[in-house]
Amino acid sequence: MAGRVQVPPDHVGRFGFEVGVVANDATGLCAPLKWARWQTRPAEIIDLRFAPALLVHSAAPPMHACLVLPQPLRWFMGQWAKQMNQSLAGMLIDQAGRTMHWHPETTTTAGMAADGIHPSSEGYAVWADGLSRRILAANAPSTKPAA
Repeated sequence: MAGRVQVPPDHVGRFGFEVGVVANDATGLCAPLKWARWQTRPAEIIDLRFAPALLVHSAAPPMHACLVLPQPLRWFMGQWAKQMNQSLAGMLIDQAGRTMHWHPETTTTAGMAADGIHPSSEGYAVWADGLSRRILAANAPSTKPAA
């Protein structure tokens, strides 16, 4: 299949996986704790199938920055997304090999596309750079001296 990266099975554990979240997750108004529990389901499948060294959960997007949403809906959706993120972050505290990647602080003047709801190419680049740094750091050889 074009565009699909094939990783040999013996190399899978060296890479990080990312569980993505989109604006529709926030606009669905699923209770934040229920949503956070739902986010663990794809992670469990990935763990069972690939046993990655790192699994990164993407935070809900910064809905407060979506200019297409009128106030006070934008404020409400921003608060809802923050609660979703807090619930997910709380569930990941004791999860070895799992972490959360927060979206960069996106404001109305930087990082948003002209449609007012999606990140701009610069916004995506900043998000991807942070995600790739996190994955690379987790997969870097340890620099601790052997005991």
